[in-house]
Formats: sequence, structure tokens, C-alpha cells
Amino acid sequence: EYPHNLYIQNYSTATSTCLSIRKWLFSLNKELTLMSDTQATSYIFWQAVDEVNRGYIHAGERLYQLKALQDNTRAAEYLKLARELPGYGEVVFPHCACDSRKDGHVI
Repeated sequence: EYPHNLYIQNYSTATSTCLSIRKWLFSLNKELTLMSDTQATSYIFWQAVDEVNRGYIHAGERLYQLKALQDNTRAAEYLKLARELPGYGEVVFPHCACDSRKDGHVI
């Protein structure tokens, strides 16, 4: 019930157990509507930066361009480029090690 208290109690644990708030929006039109709000734009921008760094968004040859735009003042340009890349707006589930799934992929 108190996510921050849980985090403080477990601050010495690995980052994989920490709580995080992520965007759960799969409509590009609704996301573009939110871009008029500076806080929403900043939130979406930093999540996209994190997803590129984790490899969830496959930047490939455009990684250099994204790194050049990786500034909060250029968030709109960064997001415009990121939206064109595979993996943007997708959810990545962790690998399932149980043997009831053939290859460990979430279905």
C-alpha cells in the first residue's frame, strides 16, 4: 500500500526488485495528444531513453542520432525518431524459465 516505504525498506536490494512506474499507453494518437503537457512529454521521453538504453527499442544505425538528441529540450525530436523504430510502444516481458513453456516465451 505504500510503494515508497517498500522501496526505502529494500533500498539495498538489486534494482530488478525495485518498483517503477511505466507508461501503459498503446495508442500513438493518444500519446501525441499528451505531448501538449510538458510533464507527460518529459515522462514519455525519459522512458523512451531508458528503453533504448536497455535495448527494448532497436535503434540499430540510428543510435548515434538518438544519442545526439538525448536532451530534455529536444524531447519532441527524439520521440519522433524513436517512434519510427521497432520496439517502440511494446511491452517486453522477462524470460520465463519454467518448463511448461516450450521456449520460455510468454504467450
